[in-house]
Amino acid sequence: MGVEFVPSPDRFPLLMHAAQCSDCIGDERLSVEERAFTYCRPTVMNDHFDSQHLVRREQAEQSGEKIRCEHPKCWNLKFQYIDEFRRHVYEVHGVILRSSEQVKRKRLRKARRLRMIAGKGTERNLGGKDICSVEILA
Repeated sequence: MGVEFVPSPDRFPLLMHAAQCSDCIGDERLSVEERAFTYCRPTVMNDHFDSQHLVRREQAEQSGEKIRCEHPKCWNLKFQYIDEFRRHVYEVHGVILRSSEQVKRKRLRKARRLRMIAGKGTERNLGGKDICSVEILA
């Protein structure tokens, strides 16, 4: 009886889970577990991608630099536009990234929320009156 060859599982398959980060999977500074991490939902992964990786890509696009797919099997693939990169990530890796319009709306909502929070922090008690009922003099 001979030794049977059992292929090892592919740690970084081209087709990824929809809640995996297409950038982290190629980041060799991270542990294998961190690179293959799956978020609880694609929305949470998109929040991570937008806050940790998207700005660098937007800056590259604006300065005319190529945008590279960080997946270990795609390292030589470079794109001129973020939307080309998004299409690649979806078609090849099965991961849906937010569109530019969705990112813009999310950023606007976040900015509004932060302004609201900052506004509440600067309210003062004006002699027991509700801040909304006090007349503002210009």
